[in-house]
Amino acid sequence: DRACADCDPGRSSDAGAAACTACAAGRYQDARGQAACLPCLPGKYTLSRGVHTDCDKCGANTFATSAGRNTPCSSCTLGEFALEGSASCTQCPAGWVGNMSDDASGCSPCGPGRISTAGGATTCTLCPEGFHQDTVGQTSCLRCVPGTAQNAAGQSACAECPRGYIRAGSDANAMIWRHAVKAGGLGYPNWTLLKVPFVLCKKALFVTTHAFCRWVRKMV
Repeated sequence: DRACADCDPGRSSDAGAAACTACAAGRYQDARGQAACLPCLPGKYTLSRGVHTDCDKCGANTFATSAGRNTPCSSCTLGEFALEGSASCTQCPAGWVGNMSDDASGCSPCGPGRISTAGGATTCTLCPEGFHQDTVGQTSCLRCVPGTAQNAAGQSACAECPRGYIRAGSDANAMIWRHAVKAGGLGYPNWTLLKVPFVLCKKALFVTTHAFCRWVRKMV
């Protein structure tokens, strides 16, 4: 009589079988002499019957939730990403945006002048007038500091107010401009900044935003 032989890895057999059988799609076997093949783990798959000693990993930005996958892995939606061999997708972090690329990231940082405030974003938001952002991958815009302004959206920096113009910060009650005063007229450095209450603003003073520098008249 002929002796029994172990089935090779990638194959299995029932009791009394005359031959070993290759693993079915969605299954594998990495050991010798086994009675059955094992289902592919989540994040892996095989598409056809064969001598599978392991299953193929899902590619970047695709996933397989269940075991025994025998169809192509599912794609992550825009705003999500998955590393190779993943069982699920993960949202792109705040400050980043989905890019539908085939690389391992699947997300790109928002560029200068743009932000995203929550995970899973599909587009970046422009910083509004009076704000800026000079760093990539950010979740908030920066307000223009006193002495600078920006009247365009999506900018990476604010511009300095020229001589003869000024822009100040905000009060508790309202955004106001301050009056620049110097004996001898306007356009000189080392101005004195006089804080003027919003209710006292006159023609020479301006209620405005952080977006514009305005001409400042001499106090009388």
